[in-house]
Amino acid sequence: MSKYQKSATFEISRKAIEFANLEKTLSIQFPLEYKEFVTNYRVGQFVEIWPAYLDDFLRPTPMYKIRIPTDHGVFSYNWLNSVAQIEYDYNHYPESQELFASHHIIRVGDIVEQGGLYIGVGSDNTGCIYKYLLNEDEAPVKIFNDINALLDSLVLEKEDDLPQLARNSGRYAIPEDHAVAESDLLHSLKTLEPNEAWKDASTMLNDIKKAIQDVRGEDR
Repeated sequence: MSKYQKSATFEISRKAIEFANLEKTLSIQFPLEYKEFVTNYRVGQFVEIWPAYLDDFLRPTPMYKIRIPTDHGVFSYNWLNSVAQIEYDYNHYPESQELFASHHIIRVGDIVEQGGLYIGVGSDNTGCIYKYLLNEDEAPVKIFNDINALLDSLVLEKEDDLPQLARNSGRYAIPEDHAVAESDLLHSLKTLEPNEAWKDASTMLNDIKKAIQDVRGEDR
């Protein structure tokens, strides 16, 4: 589980309440090992930290893909849903409700290839992990027996020819020798078009440093 950041104490308490409410609403029980993982670690679309650099337009750009190798192909991992995301997905997407009714599975994650990761909550499939790709799979496909098998399967692959701003101390650590020199970033920032260069390069770089330190929880 070292790939993921641990939840803060207040997050653990909140997630426990969210899980209890969701289970009561849907009249289900999530597998214990799955609940423990999601409760104790930070997961979610805007919580899981990807290694990334900032391009010329100051947009975060992923440098790595996280692969999910299975007997049914290799897929690209996006994120695991937070408890709030699970509830939102169920309430707002008819296909999620249909899959729950017909296959006793709940969407708990996202796949890049326009699909989702699901977990079984029925008496005969509790804890099993499924993938379901829109416009491709006629029915959910079981890919793992439990959440731990999914987590253990994740493989980090570096994108080719993508520069990096700095090492990231989040879910996946980036080796020191991949760091991009400040001078390279300054040069990149100085080449912005006039209407984009709303700050001078050194000020912009300082802002970026502060943002990185905030994410890492470092003292400035």
